[in-house]
Amino acid sequence: INAEGMRILWKVDGSGHEFLSCQSSGWYPKPKVSWKDKYGNDLNAVSEQNITPDNNGFFHVEHDLKQQHDSSNEYICSVKHEWMTAPQRIRAVFTDGLKMIRLDDGNPSLDL
Repeated sequence: INAEGMRILWKVDGSGHEFLSCQSSGWYPKPKVSWKDKYGNDLNAVSEQNITPDNNGFFHVEHDLKQQHDSSNEYICSVKHEWMTAPQRIRAVFTDGLKMIRLDDGNPSLDL
């Protein structure tokens, strides 16, 4: 089962640090989640993942990217489980690390 409604939220923690949070619900079986930059570099070392089951046995994903936004300016969250051939993806694109200008399905596009 593939979940719907993947989203990226721009959040602020109790210390005032801003971060991106990739969230989705309704997954089964338990998915794998990853953050990558536009170059394909794995950013999981600077992220925190929380995957929890709901009362119906489906999983809710929350994966927070704790890295400071930098010149790579594109961040892609991918969610995939063992029955899928390709992950579902969502991408956040920033102009200068501070202004989000686009949120899309994470597939390569000619205008970026």
